[in-house]
Amino acid sequence: MKFSVHNILRLISPVFLIALASGCSLQSLNSQAKIDDTPKTPSELVANQIPPADPVIEYAEFDSETMYALLTAEIAAQRGRYDITLLNYVQQARTTKDLAIIKRAFRIAQYLKASNAQLQLSKVWAEVEPNDIEANQLAAFHHARNKKYEEAMGYMENIIELEGNADLDRLAAHAKTLPAEEQQTLLNLYTSLYERHPENKEVIYSLAVMQKNTGHTDDAIATLAPLLQQEPEFEPAILLQAGLLYDQKKLEEATEYLKEKTEEFPENRKMGTLYGRLLIDNKQLDEAQDVFKELMERFPDVAGLRLSYALVSLENKDEAEAIEQFNILLEAQQHTNESHFYLGRIADSRKEPAKAIQHYLSVESGTHFYSAISRASFLMAEEGRLDEALIGLEKLRKAAPDQAENFWLIEANLLLDINEEDLALGSINIALMDFPNNAKLLYSRSMLLDKAGRLEEMEADLRTIIAAEPNNAVALNALGYTLADKTTRVMEAYDLITKAYALNPDNPAILDSMGWVYYRMGNLEKALEYLNLAYAQFPDPEVAAHLGEVLWQSGEKDKALTLWKESLKVSQAKESKSTIVQDTMKRLGVSLDDAPANAQQ
Repeated sequence: MKFSVHNILRLISPVFLIALASGCSLQSLNSQAKIDDTPKTPSELVANQIPPADPVIEYAEFDSETMYALLTAEIAAQRGRYDITLLNYVQQARTTKDLAIIKRAFRIAQYLKASNAQLQLSKVWAEVEPNDIEANQLAAFHHARNKKYEEAMGYMENIIELEGNADLDRLAAHAKTLPAEEQQTLLNLYTSLYERHPENKEVIYSLAVMQKNTGHTDDAIATLAPLLQQEPEFEPAILLQAGLLYDQKKLEEATEYLKEKTEEFPENRKMGTLYGRLLIDNKQLDEAQDVFKELMERFPDVAGLRLSYALVSLENKDEAEAIEQFNILLEAQQHTNESHFYLGRIADSRKEPAKAIQHYLSVESGTHFYSAISRASFLMAEEGRLDEALIGLEKLRKAAPDQAENFWLIEANLLLDINEEDLALGSINIALMDFPNNAKLLYSRSMLLDKAGRLEEMEADLRTIIAAEPNNAVALNALGYTLADKTTRVMEAYDLITKAYALNPDNPAILDSMGWVYYRMGNLEKALEYLNLAYAQFPDPEVAAHLGEVLWQSGEKDKALTLWKESLKVSQAKESKSTIVQDTMKRLGVSLDDAPANAQQ
């Protein structure tokens, strides 16, 4: 006996039909990329706008075995066994190749977020309707998402030949986030596609995007050149060309190019925004402020442009204008976190701590959240409100236990900044009970233990970090320097510092450690080589003390005295509390009175 799909649809659960109707609009590759994967209840689905139904489809007649499988699938759906529902529909879609079953199976897979099933069904759909743009778009999208790039490009080429939108540029843009091997695979596929379709605008542009994102900037410019000549008003290519010039470090040329193009295409917001950012990079802040003001006035509903205008005004030291724009954003309840943070910064710079604290504490989330909490806590401590700051951090830990680790770090750094070392050690000890492997907490405690002369405990903390993170250059260097400076384990120190240096050879702290360990090994020539490099990059009192000591021991006493004298002057001007230079001179029996005349001027 043969059955019609219409018969079985009468048995389908109404709730399941609502779910399928709501979750599964099949329109284009672009729309598929924006599917809302958030699970919804049936009532929420009904409340949403249901997409238009598919065009009327001629359903086939099926044998009893197929109809039994579909009926079982629908009964399983009523009982919440969607795994059985999906399995049966996928099997029958592949067996019958019936378009109605394929589409319903795809909707079920889509609703259940079954990625592998969507991949299989998109392939079947494209086989059944090879000349259907939508079917090829879906197949291209799902194959690309599953890293089956060659198959995806095959479907995209079908779309090109069908004169549809293959979204080649979307995949090319995504390639920037992929591993190098996958990037090369895609680059080869795009190049081959270009060789077969050298006149297709979408193919040319997408290949240039692919070349840019894989670091082949010169090739991208060469690919794009004929397209810009043939299609001078193709705005995506103009934006890409500007980006390529920037990648070539031709900032002036990129800026001039966009200046001309933004005058030609004043309604292109992306182009105008990029032009403004390039002006900022080129230190043309007045021009950038004017550009963002014009953009803000041209597109008043785009809050991001007002934020950009406020930020460039602040960068340009036009605080009054920045404050006005940030307050407008606050009134409109747009970009409130950024606005509060920068208004806090302005108040902070103006020595208005109460206002700064108020704004900082109004930052509720976003990239500036922890910085705002940290700075507010420090200002409160400076105002004599340390207990209030600590209570506030404790409340934050209780309110957001998943972020407690970060709030403990803020507390520890706060106490270290205000020289409450005993309190800091106590806080870190409590924090490490809950987060025993936190490298930052362990490192902070190791530095406090070092200062207290508890070297064994200090070493244990640093060893814990290194065991978990063998390439942690900071921990390797800290332990190596301490062993070189305070123990006789010089060769062990040398091994640790050498490894840190191999990981980060330009770090002045590591360069200083290399110089110091060579000094402790008796190699004054090598010590001077590294210490001079360190001091050139970072003329810190500790580096000055080390370099001066090695110069002194090398017989270059005038140079050592001159260096120490200059370092002390700088420290005095900065109101630094460091005494390492004085301590070094005292240990060596040196007085500033011994300094040469030219060092005392």
